[in-house]
Amino acid sequence: MEIFQLNSFIKSVRHYIKSKQPFAIERKENSIGVVQLKKFEFERDLLTADIFCEYLLEKTKILDFKMLEIAQISQLHTLINLCSDLIESYFRRYKKSKRSFNFLRNKLIALRLGGRVDPLFFDDSKSEILTFISVNQLDIKFQALKIQLPYDEVNGIAFPFELETGVISYLYWKDLRRQEFVDKRGKIKGFRFYYKEKFAFQTDENLKFISQFTILDRAIIQYDRVKSRAIRYVEKINGMENCGKNYLEIWIQNTQVETMVVILRTGDGRVYAIGTESGYLATPPDLYYKIHTNSDISTYKLEITSKEFEQIFSRFAKIKFNSAPIKFHCLLDVIDEVIHWGIEVHATFFGKSFLLAGTFFPNFRSQLEDLVTNNIRLGEKGKSWERNQC
Repeated sequence: MEIFQLNSFIKSVRHYIKSKQPFAIERKENSIGVVQLKKFEFERDLLTADIFCEYLLEKTKILDFKMLEIAQISQLHTLINLCSDLIESYFRRYKKSKRSFNFLRNKLIALRLGGRVDPLFFDDSKSEILTFISVNQLDIKFQALKIQLPYDEVNGIAFPFELETGVISYLYWKDLRRQEFVDKRGKIKGFRFYYKEKFAFQTDENLKFISQFTILDRAIIQYDRVKSRAIRYVEKINGMENCGKNYLEIWIQNTQVETMVVILRTGDGRVYAIGTESGYLATPPDLYYKIHTNSDISTYKLEITSKEFEQIFSRFAKIKFNSAPIKFHCLLDVIDEVIHWGIEVHATFFGKSFLLAGTFFPNFRSQLEDLVTNNIRLGEKGKSWERNQC
């Protein structure tokens, strides 16, 4: 499909956004193209962003995310995030015309929810649903987990919930009953939501989930990412995507080691995301969803044995079970107890490439911090360096 053949288009749009040069996006039969302009014009720029959104909505709504290959999902994430970057660049330029961007915001949310939601659904009467989506970052999290929300014109959006262990139920907002919590002064402090007689979820007064609720795998579930003692996988994919092997990955955004997330993948497709929040282990950290779809990350990927996986996982599981405090840099200390690294890293240092071939790093944690501190990237921007690929 042509949506997965837009590398040149992506490169051009990134260039114009980064260099702050005016340009337009035009439809070309079933594809789109870029035209350079001499100056910025408000109406034309809104049209450019709208054309981009409409094209992506048109192509995305007919896709089944479950059938896409990893490279195709990555390309789709890149396009949606590029559309978001474009809208944000125009918003900063024309911030005095804030309301003019509402329709673009709605289209971007519809895109992130899987492309099947009609953006017109988010009119003024649906402000509560928009608030629910926005404060919980549901659009970003559903996008990261490749979840497409069902939609119909009569009932609107259906959200996935795990009301019973292992059972996913898609519920419409209008079918949820709420119970208010009030303080002694009668001020609303939060809500409990029910589907018929079954408890579904709880929020504060702003409709934001309390900490005991999050999104994992296929649905909104009752699980505290920090306080729950067990580590649950964040998603389950086809094991063949991992070639039936176990992998350890380290993700870092914008060369900032504080954004580090440790990913463990099993041969049967389970994906665990481990990070820190407020000095404790978070599984997954909120950051996982944000950088999952971000092209500006550095990744290191290494095949590990089943024994190494179990040793690393059990160490993190013990920390989680005991609710022991942990700092972000200690994540790599835990791994370093199990693995000593023989690494070949293609790194970019202030634009210059170095190949550190066959170097043995006896303490990978300190070496990685050195790499990040000195602005060395593990791979080129937006790409990952891998070892032992199948």
